[in-house]
Amino acid sequence: MITLTGKVIPGEQIGERQGYPTANFRKHILRGTDLSDGVYIARTTINKRQYRALLVIGVPGKRVQRQGKVELYILSYPRQVMYGKHITFSVYKKLRPLYTYIRERDLLARIKKDVQAARAYQYPAD
Repeated sequence: MITLTGKVIPGEQIGERQGYPTANFRKHILRGTDLSDGVYIARTTINKRQYRALLVIGVPGKRVQRQGKVELYILSYPRQVMYGKHITFSVYKKLRPLYTYIRERDLLARIKKDVQAARAYQYPAD
């Protein structure tokens, strides 16, 4: 398990428009880790409550953002603006590599499967 802390920054609002709002971080929070691009199962604690989460590292098929991306989708967390807040989260398991999807509906179907996997994951006791 790897634990990271980062300051939430504004993103492109793509996840928000797709129904999966994410907390975005600068990629430098990954320094000193061996985490590669992909989708991971994670967990965070906010206001003393634990939330399952999906961590996405990287941008498939895009060369525009050379610095990359780090996004955390917090399952069952009420939508609210989190810009400027520091969030600590633990990364447990790589779920899959990143894929490029031509059709948005294929991406959304994959995200739905990822969410199901995060909900079903048996987190170890901390």
